[in-house]
Amino acid sequence: MRLLFVFTAFFVLSFTAQSTLAQCPMGFDSVRLEIDCDDNYSDEASWSFYEKDNPAQVYETGFLLTDTLSIFNYCIPRGGCKIFEIKDSQGDGMFPDGVYRLYLNGALIRESVGYYGSEQKTEFGCPPGQGCYSPITMTLGASSTPTGNEAWYIFEPAENGIYTFSTCGASC
Repeated sequence: MRLLFVFTAFFVLSFTAQSTLAQCPMGFDSVRLEIDCDDNYSDEASWSFYEKDNPAQVYETGFLLTDTLSIFNYCIPRGGCKIFEIKDSQGDGMFPDGVYRLYLNGALIRESVGYYGSEQKTEFGCPPGQGCYSPITMTLGASSTPTGNEAWYIFEPAENGIYTFSTCGASC
């Protein structure tokens, strides 16, 4: 009996978790936006999803109509760097206790609580090195950018010490 209960609970939870994702066609990512605007001024918030290299290429936009939890599911074309931008017309974010969560294919990629000023941007879907959310891991020794252009890196030394980074000889 206990095994049947555990199996049933697992099945129900698994089905519920899967059904919260947008069912997107091939070549699209499922993006979920949860907003709980607890500042009594939900009409100040708006957002958009657009292409980083071409901000005129807007995929989705929205605004709030209520101060309660709102959930939005979108299908955004896969490939290339995308930007999620949330704005507040009064410049106080969702102060004091509002929160938003952004999920990409079910994985939480951003959670923001309260004050974020007039706007906040989150990059996603970017190839390695093309944004601060997808840096290239740097190791000891010589490194170069994959395309010869500007790139983002992260370096986490194995031990404390003095390390030198240089762009001497770079053709920029």
